[in-house]
Amino acid sequence: MKKVILLTAVALLILLGTHVVQNYSGAIVENFASFRTSNLHDLISFVHVEPFSIKQGGSHYAVFIITNRMKVDVSYRLEYSHPNFTLSPSGGSLSPGQSENISLMVKEFGSVGSTSLDVYLYADFDGGSACLKTTLSVYVEEGE
Repeated sequence: MKKVILLTAVALLILLGTHVVQNYSGAIVENFASFRTSNLHDLISFVHVEPFSIKQGGSHYAVFIITNRMKVDVSYRLEYSHPNFTLSPSGGSLSPGQSENISLMVKEFGSVGSTSLDVYLYADFDGGSACLKTTLSVYVEEGE
């Protein structure tokens, strides 16, 4: 009987440990695109501004803010596919605690109206990597 209880307790501990590891190592996506990585260091923050308008041929400063909240350097790149928009810078490296403001530029003769831009943040760091998708809502106004 003692063996059965001991085996049951061990099995429960294994299941509980597996559950904790899976919950901690999975990406947790919240509003404003913060996510927890499988790395034990801390967080990376990927925050976008609320929907806004921009004129054709114009630019908007700090549509995204990327912050390295980890204790190690992070290299990142942004990927998106929309012919009328450019994000700058589209990649770089961040030291612990450093932030980067990402600007959006619109082509002079791009389409007018509401549009969405799906952006993927790929982050690589000592001990792992992560990917996050977020959507930026933009209204493009006719240029002058």
